[in-house]
Amino acid sequence: MLLVRFLFYGLAEFSGFGFTSDVFIHMEVESVRVAWEQYRLMILALLGVLVVAAGIVILLARRMARPSRRVGLAILVPAAVVALTCHKAMPEWMLAESAYEWYQPKRLDMPEAEQQRWRNSGLVNVDLKKKSDITVEPPEHPRNLILLYIESGGLRVIDPPKYPRLMPNLARLVRERSLVPSIHASSYITIEGIVNSQCGTLFPFERDSESLTGLDGAAEEMPCLGDVLHAAGYRQSYLGGAGLSFAGKGNFLRAHGYDKQMGMREWVEQGLNQRPGTWGLSDADLFEQSFVELAALRRSGQPFNLTLLTIGTHLPGFFYEECSPYGAGNERFLNALHCTDQLIRRWLDRLEAEGYLKDSLVVITGDHNVFPNPEMQRLFGKDAIADRRLPFIVLGDGSNASSDLDGAGVDLAPTVLDLLRIRHDAQFALGRSLLKREPNRNYFVSRYIDIFNNEPVDPAHGPCSENVAPSPPLNICDKKSLLTLLRIQNAAFSRPSAKLRCERAERTRILIPDSIEQPMRILVDGVDQALRFSWMERTLHESMPGLYLIAFDQEGNLLQRKFYPEEEKSAYSKRPIDPDGTKGILAVWRSTNPFVRPPAWMHASSRAKTATATLLDTRGTVARPLNQHASDAGSEFVLDRNSCDLIISTR
Repeated sequence: MLLVRFLFYGLAEFSGFGFTSDVFIHMEVESVRVAWEQYRLMILALLGVLVVAAGIVILLARRMARPSRRVGLAILVPAAVVALTCHKAMPEWMLAESAYEWYQPKRLDMPEAEQQRWRNSGLVNVDLKKKSDITVEPPEHPRNLILLYIESGGLRVIDPPKYPRLMPNLARLVRERSLVPSIHASSYITIEGIVNSQCGTLFPFERDSESLTGLDGAAEEMPCLGDVLHAAGYRQSYLGGAGLSFAGKGNFLRAHGYDKQMGMREWVEQGLNQRPGTWGLSDADLFEQSFVELAALRRSGQPFNLTLLTIGTHLPGFFYEECSPYGAGNERFLNALHCTDQLIRRWLDRLEAEGYLKDSLVVITGDHNVFPNPEMQRLFGKDAIADRRLPFIVLGDGSNASSDLDGAGVDLAPTVLDLLRIRHDAQFALGRSLLKREPNRNYFVSRYIDIFNNEPVDPAHGPCSENVAPSPPLNICDKKSLLTLLRIQNAAFSRPSAKLRCERAERTRILIPDSIEQPMRILVDGVDQALRFSWMERTLHESMPGLYLIAFDQEGNLLQRKFYPEEEKSAYSKRPIDPDGTKGILAVWRSTNPFVRPPAWMHASSRAKTATATLLDTRGTVARPLNQHASDAGSEFVLDRNSCDLIISTR
């Protein structure tokens, strides 16, 4: 109980939310590492208190006389009454409730009549085209796009009255160069801010969506900003200071038209490292590297899109030697905001000096507002933190457009495409161009709090609309229905998992290069699964050594993917994958050490050293190694039909 309460305290101190689904989204090794680096003293203090408290309880239990049954009941009954009366305010209840919601199966069906009511509502586009079906026509002289997401870039922290000239350069741009006065955030965390603004919808950040780590919920066929620009002939790069693997950020960008993605791992490979006392690649280095990438994009001769995400204003805030502090420099987060402002000003000045503003559109916005934790509330006040509006700054060629419409983060993609004068017939579920007037633009939905007539509204209880189209503000029932519709769209546009077909077994092949630096490929019926594996909620790099497992049912349908690192000993004793309905398992082993044997249950041949692949049944009685073919580059393993028919019954 003490551990749960300490965890709750730590989460509330960091995010201001306590136990929510975001806890499960961020439950991975990188989050623990960053928390340890930035909040080490707090963690050690909490652990110390926990140990002392446990010691006191044990000591008292040994020294105190055991209370009588009457005394015990006198203590237990009031405590039970208090717990039952106030259970919703207890961290233990919040954790149980959020865990129950996270692990609950999500609805993926909707009657046609319910869908028709949403068509009639005008709040959502129900029938969307696949990106392979859209038509795109670029202008005769296409302009480049430079898109900057500012970490925690809420409007109210840019120019707070309490802190004059905190971010003077951005404040001036908000006053003078905003396309619209502001947009309401459609997100609460970074990955959500990127995908929702790029695709004009609300992605389902739920357990079933796997947080995009395995590409199963990346909606690869949904037309997003990067897809339309790709169809228009744009070359696209993403640069960020954090890792690409968390929550599937890199996979999402790769699936939606981005040709190059750079995160912390890629920067390290280029010799750029994290500075002491900070996290990820510094914003100063990121902006410097942006000019290296811009020069390469310019040389390509294609129109381009360069997207950047800063990291300096991520909690607890990071300050770099290139900046001057704010005031006396006593407030860490204020120093971080002030530093980000200075870096962005210099970056924009250099963009102009090097001629990029002559043929490029520069768009600056935020990924989400700052978290409503006690520290942010102390600095800016509860009202400012509850105001989740973001900037929408437009500079450069063709930036003279303006609008007085209200908007949201989901409107970014269609608006930017209109600013670039790209003709297309792609539709976005929720996003609308802010250069066009449409009805029902006074209501904006998000995962939690909605906006109606520029005021936050918490959905009220009430029955679902049955015979009429839902109208804003939505109650809880109608909002759940809308989120279900968006979830169904996401699933429909996400490529289905591959199916193992024995009649064309040779299309199931594993390619493992000899060089561990080269990516491997795991093809199931010709569809590569290597990028769809994850470990501790992080997308794997395709060269990662270890054990890759794929479970299939008797129809050959892919049920589950699982990965274990080479050093994970639990994978050696038994097959660590066996979902309900499993008929066969494809096991792939890749090692960096020729003296480390694959697990015995794989029945690998004696020739197997650093690579092997086996198809086996769930009972372990039948195991058929895939046929191995050696080449100068590495090893190829191919499934044969007899082995497939023996283990998997497919039609």
